Amino acid sequence: AKLIALHGIGGYGRMLAPYSRLPSVDAEFVAPDLPGFGLTTSGFRQVTYGTWLRCVTDLVAAERRTDERPIVLMGVGSAGRLAYDVAARAGTSGVPVAGAVATGLADPRRPEVRRLLATTPELGRWSVLLGMMPGSVHLPLPPAWAPVRWLVNIAAMSNHAQFAHAIWADPLGGANWMPLGFLRSFVGAAPAVEPQHYEGPPLLLAHPAEDRWTPPRLSKEFFDRLGSAGRLALLHGAGHLPSEESGLADLDRALRDYLDELGVA
Repeated sequence: AKLIALHGIGGYGRMLAPYSRLPSVDAEFVAPDLPGFGLTTSGFRQVTYGTWLRCVTDLVAAERRTDERPIVLMGVGSAGRLAYDVAARAGTSGVPVAGAVATGLADPRRPEVRRLLATTPELGRWSVLLGMMPGSVHLPLPPAWAPVRWLVNIAAMSNHAQFAHAIWADPLGGANWMPLGFLRSFVGAAPAVEPQHYEGPPLLLAHPAEDRWTPPRLSKEFFDRLGSAGRLALLHGAGHLPSEESGLADLDRALRDYLDELGVA
């Protein structure tokens, strides 16, 4: 099998490389830097959530052209919705995936989720005004950019202060510059398919139990609408970007059981 790991806002592919060492991941591990983050530059062109969605769909198609091995997506943090959306569209796009794993599924359209995602609750409450700023898809103005850490709560990426600060200060992570249009498109994007109508492969929600950025209850509200298509595992003692030993052990067990169920282990 192939496991394509997707980072969220403020992350990049190499941050996810340690997950390739989990004993359950006996697969080719692909962790791209999505446009505008890590080493994949955007050339200061406008990047939106739709750009990410098309990019991952194209990547899955390219990997499928290489060989016939089944592909499982793993979306970490805010990329949980990205993995879900690609899996949900797999049937109509003609690019099938065997499974999808998400460590978060909080719906950014909800005001409470936006307040927690933003650097401050006030910014989250006013995030709808991003549509009126340069870079909005509705205005013919040059894209406006700002450091990720000015806009989203990168300090909550990890429950370990030193690790969280390293991400906050990383020029490819929290200190990277992000177009405001991307954030606007992300918080306003409807899911590819509402969860109660999801017909993609079984989806595993492996949620950090101590996630202070997007608590499990917010993801559960979306997950519960999946019905029988959803599988749930809590990662005990783990923060938003799981790095704690107990959480990684839970993630390893959940992945092993899930890949066994899919028949791709």
